[in-house]
Amino acid sequence: MANQIEATIYQIDGNPQAAPITVSFLTSELVIQEALISTIPAVQSAIYYYNVVNNQQSVQTYYASENVATLVALANNGETSHTQATVLEVNANPQVPGGIQYSFPSAAILIGESINPTTGVNAFIQYKGIKYYTAETQATLYNNSNAGGGGGIIVVGSGLNSSVRCGNNNSASGTYSTVFGRCNTASGCFSFTGSGFCNVNQTGYSVIGGGQLNNICIGSENDWSVISGGVGNTICGGRHSAIVGGCNNNILGAVRSTISGGYCNTMCASRSFIGGGRGNLVCSGATATFIGAGVSNTNGAGCGFLGSGSSNTNVGVISAMVAGRLNSITSSASYSFHGAGRSNTVSNALSASVGGQSNTVSGACSFNGGGVCNTASGNHSFTGGGRINVSSSEFSTTVGGCGNTTQAVAGFIGSGICNNVCNVTSGCLALGAVVVGGVGNNTTGGTFALASCSFTVAPTICNAGIYSFVGGGFQNLATGVESAVVGGERNLAQAVNGFVGGGICNNVCNTLAVAPALGAVVVGGVGNNTCGGTFSLGSCSFTVAPTICNAGVYSFVGGGFQNVASGDCTFTGGGFCNITSGLTSFTGGGQQNTTNGTRSFTGGGRCNTTSGAYSGILGGSSNVASCACSFIVGSNITSDRSCATFVNNLSIKNIPTSSAGLPAGSVWSNSGVLNIV
Repeated sequence: MANQIEATIYQIDGNPQAAPITVSFLTSELVIQEALISTIPAVQSAIYYYNVVNNQQSVQTYYASENVATLVALANNGETSHTQATVLEVNANPQVPGGIQYSFPSAAILIGESINPTTGVNAFIQYKGIKYYTAETQATLYNNSNAGGGGGIIVVGSGLNSSVRCGNNNSASGTYSTVFGRCNTASGCFSFTGSGFCNVNQTGYSVIGGGQLNNICIGSENDWSVISGGVGNTICGGRHSAIVGGCNNNILGAVRSTISGGYCNTMCASRSFIGGGRGNLVCSGATATFIGAGVSNTNGAGCGFLGSGSSNTNVGVISAMVAGRLNSITSSASYSFHGAGRSNTVSNALSASVGGQSNTVSGACSFNGGGVCNTASGNHSFTGGGRINVSSSEFSTTVGGCGNTTQAVAGFIGSGICNNVCNVTSGCLALGAVVVGGVGNNTTGGTFALASCSFTVAPTICNAGIYSFVGGGFQNLATGVESAVVGGERNLAQAVNGFVGGGICNNVCNTLAVAPALGAVVVGGVGNNTCGGTFSLGSCSFTVAPTICNAGVYSFVGGGFQNVASGDCTFTGGGFCNITSGLTSFTGGGQQNTTNGTRSFTGGGRCNTTSGAYSGILGGSSNVASCACSFIVGSNITSDRSCATFVNNLSIKNIPTSSAGLPAGSVWSNSGVLNIV
């Protein structure tokens, strides 16, 4: 609230009062003058009181019995101080010799120097558009203006048409400059320092709003700059730039740039922005770059974006980093993106890393979604997440899991542990290979611990076939071109177009280059197309490895245990330790049967051998069909001539009793005696 004084009034304007009255005045709206009225001896002063009536300023003169000194003391008792002066002239009108005592509201006057030795004038006070020329010097008026504990006086500075808040060691040396506050400087033309302490504004058309120890450097390259407030902020070489607030922020050689706030941020690039945070840096040359906040982030490329986080670096042209810690987009990674996480690196163009920790994207047009220690080093490669996964060839993909490696060109691993689609010679030789999931597929050996779900001894990586497929399971191998293993454990598809559906230690292979196992199939079972070894039912595994047998071209094993289809176009349906090795031969099932005759057949049974071409054994036990086109029905029979059927016993039901209509060679019963037509 403005301070008020009371005075005893004897006359208002030219109207004497019938009796003295007491009137209150706002000290901020009045001028006090020494005055005498001969007809009213009690009057010692006049109060010119300014008021606004109907939007028009008016002034009334109140003649009081209190002298000027008394009224000034009352005025200086509150928050609005008054400045007392000996006025020799008012505008161009001389006052009485020796001058008249006046008092003015300090907060509303302008003090200036005006020396006229002839009249004794040393300074002037301007108030309400009127100049009062005083005998006191400018310095004396400054002291008088602060004697009442207030101040707030605006005076003429040393610059042409400049203004300064007096008495506080301020300097307004620039043309049309303005300074308030304490120990502030405005030395540039049309510069402004509004408040605060020890701020220095040295260039033209610039503004320091307030704060402490802020500095806009000298030179036209700093014109039209703004520091709104804060402490220790500096603009040097930053034409049309602004620092809104904060502490120890710097704009250095950065035209049209902005630092909104924060601590120890540095801007060295034009048309760029730092929102806040601590120790952030926009490097020289990184035009049109953005840092939102965070700590010790660096953005060093043009049109780059860095949102927040800590100790992140983005030096890729037209690249963006959202947040995180110790992440990096390198100078070779233009048009790239990183989201968040920790210690991730994007080092090639048109690439992206969303998050995670210690991931690397070094291939062009590549992507990492998240996880830990993943690497997308192939061009157009992809790692989705997981841990220690690698996509190292062009167009390769590893979605997730742990320790998976996709080195094949256009290869794919979905998930799992230590799966591989690789070729040590060239990723092109495993083109398009796929592992969907599982553990250790396309590897062999090593030691896997179920407790930790990891290999305690690393396995050996095996080459994957071109366009090969492993669906899942454990240490399955698809090494043949266009081969497939759907699942199971330690199955091997080495054959071109070979297929293993599942099971344990099944194989479709051929070590002879002249007779590959093209199109060989094992649907399931255990150890098919192998022999020997030791199998433990307790662990469901071979404790002594079996020997792999060559599979025939277009051969088929449906299931069972250690069945072999080694002949071309052979079929072994199932059973135990059956061997089908004859060309286009068939073993349906049973145990330890051997079908090695060309186009021969063993339906089932045990320990049967079909070795004659076009021969067959329906079933039974210990039969041998060694003659061509021989057929055995029964057990313990050995064929001894071709084109014959051998049985232990023959029982004919519903035999014809007449030869009528029967073809030659037919058998019929003639009253119990067999006859042949």
